Amino acid sequence: MYSTEMFSQPMFWHAGLVENYISNMFLLPEKGIGVVVLVNMNDYLVNNMLLENIVNPLIGEKQEARPNLYLILHLLIKALYLLLSIMSVHSLLGIKRWKKEGKKETYC
Repeated sequence: MYSTEMFSQPMFWHAGLVENYISNMFLLPEKGIGVVVLVNMNDYLVNNMLLENIVNPLIGEKQEARPNLYLILHLLIKALYLLLSIMSVHSLLGIKRWKKEGKKETYC
């Protein structure tokens, strides 16, 4: 793809991913620089910060001092998974209880 909107300079870029691997390629024609980033994990949060930390210095942009939200975001995601797991187990236990109560009732 060709983009002039992602960063302050025009660039050609391509990204891809498979199960546990991410690849990104950037060509900066005005600087005469090409960068390929290969990561052995498929983590969207890490990938975005990594690319900004690599591309911004290459094009001469000042890096923004931002807090590292990686741990906080992953903890929130894991808390959501835990909540969904608890809700699923509670629902399964409710089905067992519902079956027991259904057997006690007789219909005329």
